Amino acid sequence: MLSKTVVHQCRRGGSARLRKNGHADNGAQQAKCLECGRTFTLSPKGPRYDQRFKGAGGSPPTRTA
Repeated sequence: MLSKTVVHQCRRGGSARLRKNGHADNGAQQAKCLECGRTFTLSPKGPRYDQRFKGAGGSPPTRTA
């Protein structure tokens, strides 16, 4: 499996000089820009469930053998 390198940048100034800065309440990694001091979430987490099942009772369809 090939992995892809992701280079995060500050959303305010575009700097790549970041430092990990704990976790948000939802568990997402936070970073702090070393140039402007802004703190932000590196990769916001998506929805916690598949959107296809929204409104369908929240359970996936059953598999048949």
